[in-house]
Amino acid sequence: MNKELVMAIYDMDDNIITAVFSDRSVEDYYVPDYEDTLETTASMRSQLELLLENDVYSYVQLMLSGSMMEYLGGIVSDMKTQRLAVRDDLRNICDDATAEYLSREFMMYDN
Repeated sequence: MNKELVMAIYDMDDNIITAVFSDRSVEDYYVPDYEDTLETTASMRSQLELLLENDVYSYVQLMLSGSMMEYLGGIVSDMKTQRLAVRDDLRNICDDATAEYLSREFMMYDN
């Protein structure tokens, strides 16, 4: 029988994910232990936290498949593209250094 993820529950207080599989097995994952194995930046950690809080099922699927860094890489690439677009727009109204600074500052905050 193929072991497929059926449900995932995140316990915020203990920072543990409980995963239930199609073969009725249950596994617990301590989130800090998993995330410490990843080479992430502060921005990536923020994205991990958002994913965990909003879509724990997808978080577990990415974790089990080993695709978390690919997922995070896509987000970082998208954020860089957005920041450069903001910077280019700001260059129309202020000097290059100010545009660079402001675009970095704007992109520090989530929408």
